[in-house]
Order: sequence, then structure tokens, then C-alpha cells
Amino acid sequence: MASMTTVLKALITADASQMQAQLKAAEGSLTAFSNKASAAGKKLSKNVTLPLVAVGGISIKAAADFEASMTKIESLVGLSSEAVQGFTEDVRSYQAQQRKHLKTSLTLCSLLHQPVYEEQPQLKLLKQQRKQPQLV
Repeated sequence: MASMTTVLKALITADASQMQAQLKAAEGSLTAFSNKASAAGKKLSKNVTLPLVAVGGISIKAAADFEASMTKIESLVGLSSEAVQGFTEDVRSYQAQQRKHLKTSLTLCSLLHQPVYEEQPQLKLLKQQRKQPQLV
């Protein structure tokens, strides 16, 4: 069998103006989305990241100040580092207790804004019956 090779040559022309218009519209909407995403990122950086970094910095400074104070106490009073370590543990225990008391206080405050008890169903029924007009 002989092999047969056929060559097909075609020239295709098309109007690409409609495709170009749609690509321009897509480009516009993608640019708008990009601008909105960029603005959201800036807001998050300003409103979330910076405060978290500040809180972290303050926490590190507070810890360093606490350690420096304990070292000063040790050197001024002449106590051993074990005794100062005991003070450190006492202070941290006290802080934990205060946090627990604060949580309890906040819970109690939130409970004050809620009804303390719920009326018994029988009492509710009696009150409803009093409100209804009675036929004689």
C-alpha cells in the first residue's frame, strides 16, 4: 500500500475586536480586584499586625523589666537566687490568681444582666389566668 500525504493549507481571518473588548473588560475587573485586595492588606497591616507587634514588644519589655527587678532585689538584699526565684514564682502565682478573679468578676457581671431565675410554669399559668376576662 502506498502512503498518501495530503497537505492542507488554509488561511483563516477573523474579527478579533469583540475578543479584545472582552479582554479589556477582564483586565479592568482584575485591576479593580487587585486594588481592593491591596487596600484590604494595608488595613490589616495597620489595624491588626501593628497592634500585635506592639503588644509583643510591650510583653518582651515587661518580662525584661521583671527579670531586671528580680536581679536588683537579689543584689540589693543579698538573698540567694533560689530565694529570689521563690519570689518570682509567688508573683506569677499571684498574677494567675488575679486573672482568675478577674474572669470570675466578669462572669458575674455578665450574669447580672440576665434574669436570675425563671418563673415556675404553674406561676406563669396563674398570672395568665388572672389577665384573662372571666365570664359570669
